[in-house]
Amino acid sequence: MSKATQAIAFITPGNKVYGAAPFTPTVSSSSGLSVTLSHVSGPATAIDGTVTVNGAGTVTLRASQSGDANYLAATVVDQTFTVAKADLTVTAGSESRP
Repeated sequence: MSKATQAIAFITPGNKVYGAAPFTPTVSSSSGLSVTLSHVSGPATAIDGTVTVNGAGTVTLRASQSGDANYLAATVVDQTFTVAKADLTVTAGSESRP
């Protein structure tokens, strides 16, 4: 019996701003098997499917699915997004001097 093929659907996370809340990208396989999300490059981490932005720059994430007894491994899918620098807000307080 031949194994069936499968594909990964990985929706682009969209650009972020430094300081954005951690997020879980939308990723799935046509087989229904769970997909592994990993960090390839850039200022972010991906742990247990949750991505945390650590700075400004370009981030690349990778989705993979290794297959099982019924399905071949899926072709990996990379998605890239940009993290912009956050706006800096400076507040000056008044200080009285003698």
